Amino acid sequence: MGILSLFFAIVLCTIQHTSWAMKTQGNSATLTRWDVNTSKRINQKGWDNYCEDDEYKDFDYSKFHPSHSVIFPRRPECQIKAKGVTDEEKHFIVKHHNEKRSKVAAGEEHHSATWSPQPKAANMKELTWNDELAYIAQKWADVCIYQHDTLYQPLYEAYKKTMMCSRSY
Repeated sequence: MGILSLFFAIVLCTIQHTSWAMKTQGNSATLTRWDVNTSKRINQKGWDNYCEDDEYKDFDYSKFHPSHSVIFPRRPECQIKAKGVTDEEKHFIVKHHNEKRSKVAAGEEHHSATWSPQPKAANMKELTWNDELAYIAQKWADVCIYQHDTLYQPLYEAYKKTMMCSRSY
């Protein structure tokens, strides 16, 4: 955070007429959400998933990088048969990932090549679904480029790093 930790970062919102005020102190931050029209405080949803519904879909990701994954146009040669996942599928994916991670955390998994035990994890947290990351991943899949995406920065990561943003929170 550096010198930004000494200042208040005020984020003006343009999409849903709300604003976030952030007060930083050391390595911690306090977020408060306000309705611009009524000047009333809005209950915040929390730091982990502060984007409401599909707000991120209206954001101009080119502000992060002119070649951000979301900006790539769908290629006509991509024969997309299905897109997205249901809430049940999200739950299934997260549940099974967390079950595997729990085994690793408990030291119950073995190295695939040597079959020696993996060390226990000191502080392995549970995964949660992130709709914005799923949206970015789907946009990348729609382009049909079969390699790792290196320009996928989500809004919450950019916001946490810079503490400034030009979109609605």
